Amino acid sequence: LPGELWYLAANGFIIAVIAPIAEEFVFRGVLMHRLVASLGLWKGVGLSSLIFSAFHVNILGAFLFAVTAALLYLKTGTLLVPILLHLFNNVLAVFQYAVDPSFPEWLVVTSMNDLNTKAVPNLITLIISSALLLLFILWLVRNLNKSRKRLMD
Repeated sequence: LPGELWYLAANGFIIAVIAPIAEEFVFRGVLMHRLVASLGLWKGVGLSSLIFSAFHVNILGAFLFAVTAALLYLKTGTLLVPILLHLFNNVLAVFQYAVDPSFPEWLVVTSMNDLNTKAVPNLITLIISSALLLLFILWLVRNLNKSRKRLMD
């Protein structure tokens, strides 16, 4: 059954389209909104992002993604922007898996040769992408109080 095309297509649609919409409504639209109102901006964003990351395999990556989605929501006042970001992310993951189902193997390091050929390029990519993401988060934080007041009214 899992090898059937209809099953793979349905599963891909759920992961790529349905899950981002549902998760953004739950984690940003309800949970974060309530936590920010009761705990304050940074505690609400941090706690909702931490809870979001607990439900995902890549905890650090999911946390940074959730903070970015939260800031986009607070900046724009609409869930559409974080939904589109989340949808884009999940579509890429489904596409990557469809093209090469063994893609997580590039993370496995079992020898010294793997360390040079896999770990070092991945580490460089991780450092560069993390730095760019942190710069983007800092850019989003600018004038956040004005956006937050508009959203909370």
